[in-house]
Amino acid sequence: MPLARYESRTNGFGFDYPSNWRIATSISGGQVAAESLEDVAVGLPDGPNVVVSVYQLQDAGPVTIGQLKRDLDALMDRFVKDNKAKLVDSRQVSFGPHECLDYRIQYTQDGKPLESRRTTFVVADRQYLLALETLAADASAQWPTFERLIASFDAPAPGAKGERLERAVAASGHTDGYDPQDPRSVFKKGTTEVQVVFAISKAKAGSRLKGQWVAEKADGYSAGEKLLEREIAMGDGTTRGYFSLSSGSGIPSGVYVLELRLDGVLLRKVRLTVGP
Repeated sequence: MPLARYESRTNGFGFDYPSNWRIATSISGGQVAAESLEDVAVGLPDGPNVVVSVYQLQDAGPVTIGQLKRDLDALMDRFVKDNKAKLVDSRQVSFGPHECLDYRIQYTQDGKPLESRRTTFVVADRQYLLALETLAADASAQWPTFERLIASFDAPAPGAKGERLERAVAASGHTDGYDPQDPRSVFKKGTTEVQVVFAISKAKAGSRLKGQWVAEKADGYSAGEKLLEREIAMGDGTTRGYFSLSSGSGIPSGVYVLELRLDGVLLRKVRLTVGP
């Protein structure tokens, strides 16, 4: 199944999901999960549903997943008691670059046996909770999709001076205000130009954003071969712009990555595919 990409303009995170699923809800301000910064629901109308919730951590300094385990264990215990549910499994596990706390809970709602799989991880000063809700009988079939979604989750840490990458979206072009036009992660064979449109908030004058294109696996290039590189000077406040990769005869088919570094610190890698 081809993948689509969700990018949060508000909180600067993104993730892959099956292209036949749809973004059902995208809310800033925590109306799905109490006190969250943003909630995103993605899934099928009559099938599995994943809710992604973002929380701002209040503790000073970095917080590890281990430090959250006691609180999350207590929260799951309360959920089990309040909903007459069953805690099937709890574990600490890695999906992609993320060290996660993973819980599976079975319960009944309106006579239907359901399963909720809730996975929490931390990036810098933010906590991310991803919850898969589906029929208990179908749950195990949805786990690979759910785990791939988590592994693809990209939530860059703030820059050294507090800058935050709010958006970095692959697209066919951009508007005059630097909004992405025709955002996508897969481009047809023969495409002559692709762009990654970005926005950085809390930027400091004098900082420099470098975009480095890399051919991860593309026709005519060695694996990991570095291509075009460009630097953009930041101003105070929010800086918007784009990086492009182009070829008059068509960009060779393959997978390309744009590495974004602010003053030498990697903020995000944006991956896109050209051709079949």
